[in-house]
Amino acid sequence: MDKKELVNKFVDTGCLLSPELVYALENENSENILGFLEALKKKEEKPLVLTTRFFFEIRKDQPTPKDFTPKDANEPTLKESIPEKSSSLISEKIKLAKLRVEPEKPKIKELPKHSGLQEQPEIKKVNNVKILYSYNAESKKTSVNDFTNYFRTRYLKLRDMLSSHPKLENLISINKISNQKDEFSMIGMVQERRITKNGNVFVVLEDLTGTARIIVSKRNKELFDKAENLAQDEVIGIKGRASNQFVFANEIIQTDFYGKEKVCGGEGYALFTSDLHVGSNKFLEKEFTNFIRWLNLETNGKHKEIAKKCKYLFIAGDIVDGIGIYPT
Repeated sequence: MDKKELVNKFVDTGCLLSPELVYALENENSENILGFLEALKKKEEKPLVLTTRFFFEIRKDQPTPKDFTPKDANEPTLKESIPEKSSSLISEKIKLAKLRVEPEKPKIKELPKHSGLQEQPEIKKVNNVKILYSYNAESKKTSVNDFTNYFRTRYLKLRDMLSSHPKLENLISINKISNQKDEFSMIGMVQERRITKNGNVFVVLEDLTGTARIIVSKRNKELFDKAENLAQDEVIGIKGRASNQFVFANEIIQTDFYGKEKVCGGEGYALFTSDLHVGSNKFLEKEFTNFIRWLNLETNGKHKEIAKKCKYLFIAGDIVDGIGIYPT
């Protein structure tokens, strides 16, 4: 039996032959090899690579071939035992068998761990722009819980700011309103705002404990105007009294900065822009370039004095457009 036929018979069983066993089987007659194959098929568990030791364990009654001397497992045997041409043939068959029996697993590139806001001092300057911080977050599918967590976190942050306001005395949560007889204060998020049939402003305010129905009388013009312009999901403070399941507001406190002001000295401007869509076929490249030149005091005009006082530029979002709309 030649080497090609020999290797093919064992590959069909799902097993590979070690180089030593190939050399040993060359000295065996076909009956012994076929007997070994039949015994191999009957075994429930068998190794992927068949060795000479495994062969002679199955066929203990068969003597070791006279011209075969098993080599130590730690010694290299492929080049010593098998001619070069036969070795290449067996190697190809072994590769083929590996593809059939045990396909190579694809390499998965490890994703960077979520790092959030992190300082990157090693980033180089690009066009004289120094990157102080870079936000890296692994993208994921947005769920309802993400929106809920966003509004909850936003409410808690603004509530903490409002709670230090000096006008919000006797501050309580909404679920404790029924026990209050005196004037009290509460903080919540605007869930609903509308004008009643009587011309008053009706506001539904909610916090983490429940909801409250607020009435702002039209007789108080200043308070009425403030209530009429409240935005949905705005976090506000209410000062008032409870009566018949309603809270009649005496004062509305909106979020603001109540800390110590930082005086920079002199007049200055902060610029806000968004939706630049750089790279899009709708990107206003000429206008944006002129804007940058104006900031760099490279143009003349009546607004040059304003450009000199611009200290900050905020780009809110959508700097680069999405896939599929870039010019071809």
